[in-house]
Amino acid sequence: MTKKGFTLIELVVSIVIAAIIFISLATALSITLWHTVKPEYYTVAAGLAAGEIDRVTNQKFSNVTSEATTAFAGNFSDYNYQVAVDYVDGADLTQVLMSPTDYKRVIITISRSNFPNVVVTTLATVK
Repeated sequence: MTKKGFTLIELVVSIVIAAIIFISLATALSITLWHTVKPEYYTVAAGLAAGEIDRVTNQKFSNVTSEATTAFAGNFSDYNYQVAVDYVDGADLTQVLMSPTDYKRVIITISRSNFPNVVVTTLATVK
């Protein structure tokens, strides 16, 4: 008399092997999805930053001021921006000054949770 079927040990070993394969595939898929989402984030953040540079630099010089972190509206409400403005020396644009000059360094930071910040810098001058 021959018995047909699998033993309990064979079933357990098969389940363990299947679990290892599943975990490996899930990890690979997760990494692939992350690398697909990152370029989209950088593209959107760069576009939002360009829009903020246009908005800020088209203002009257005296109106170019720092702004607290603010969420974008509409489809980009999960993105935030912050504007930091400092007076700088005309001869050394990295030298922050406390007194007013004809040059303002404008740093715009675009952020979204779980992603690195995108930071752009421009210069505003008296027109």
